[in-house]
Amino acid sequence: MEQLTLNMEQLLAEARAGNKESQDKVMDAIYNTESFEQEFARLQPEDETWLSDQASLEGDARAMLLLLVGMDMRYERVSEEYIDDDTGEPFTFVHAMTAEGTLFPKNEEHERLHYDMLVHMAEFFDAPSLKRVTQILRYCSTRNYTPLLRIAADRGDKAAMTDLAETLYYGDGRNGIFIDRELAREFYERAGEEFPTDDDDDDTPLTTEYILSGNTKTLDGIRTTIDSLAKTYGTPDNEFGLFIPLGFVMKLLVGCPEDSYRGNILSLTDGEDGSLVLTAESDSSYPLLYALQQAFTNLKVEIKET
Repeated sequence: MEQLTLNMEQLLAEARAGNKESQDKVMDAIYNTESFEQEFARLQPEDETWLSDQASLEGDARAMLLLLVGMDMRYERVSEEYIDDDTGEPFTFVHAMTAEGTLFPKNEEHERLHYDMLVHMAEFFDAPSLKRVTQILRYCSTRNYTPLLRIAADRGDKAAMTDLAETLYYGDGRNGIFIDRELAREFYERAGEEFPTDDDDDDTPLTTEYILSGNTKTLDGIRTTIDSLAKTYGTPDNEFGLFIPLGFVMKLLVGCPEDSYRGNILSLTDGEDGSLVLTAESDSSYPLLYALQQAFTNLKVEIKET
C-alpha cells in the first residue's frame, strides 16, 4: 500500500508537470479501481488544468467523468489505526469520506459540455465501460445517469431495463431523477417484469419546513412561483393554508408528471435573516428539496422535519 501511494504521488507530480503518459496512468488508476472515492481523493484543485486539457483537446471520457465528479463532490482520505484481534498486530485502514464543498469550482457551461459529450460518447462504449461510468455518475455525482441506463436497455440489457424502470418508478432526486411511472411501466414491460403496486399503506404525511436562503432575486422568484401556483391550484382560504397539490409544484419545477408525488404545499412565510420558510406535507422530504435546488440557482435549503 505504501509503495502504491508513493507511485501514485509520483505519477500525479509528473501529470501536473504535463507528462501525458503519467496523466493517462493516473486517470486509468482512478477510473478502474474498486476504491474510486479513495483514489479520487488524491486529486487536488490544480489537477483541473490537465484534466480539462485531456477532456477538451483529447476528448478523453475518463477526464470528463473525473471533472464532473470534481465539480459535484470532494473526498478526503482518512487513515484509522486498529489492532488485529487475532494477531495483536497494528494495521491501518484507509478510506474516503465525503467532505464539504467541491474539488473543482462549479461551472455550469463546462459541466453541461462535459456531461453532454460523455452521454454522446457512451453510445460507443462497450458494456463494461458503460456500466462503470453509470456506477460512478450514480454514486459519486449528482448527475442524471438514466440516459446511460437507457443506452444499455436499448441494447437489450434486461438488467438495465429493470434498473431503469425501478429508478423511474421510485425516483432519485439527489441525481435529478424524478418519478415517472408511465415511462417506468414501459421498461418493466420490456424487461418482462410485473409493474409494482404501491404497497405504502401509511397515509400519514410527513410535515417538513424548508428554510430557503439566497439572494433577493432567487427568493423573489420563489415567492412569485408559489403565489402563481396558489392562484391556479391552491385553496388559500382553507384552514390548512395554501394547500397547493405537490404534484403541480414538482411538474413546474422539474417537469415530472403531476400525479407522481403526493402531498401539499401548506405555507410560505418569512423566516429569520431574510430567509423564507416553505412548509409542506408529503411522503418524503427529499424530492421537493432536490427539485428546489435544481430549479433555483444559488439557493441554500435546510430542512426540518416535524
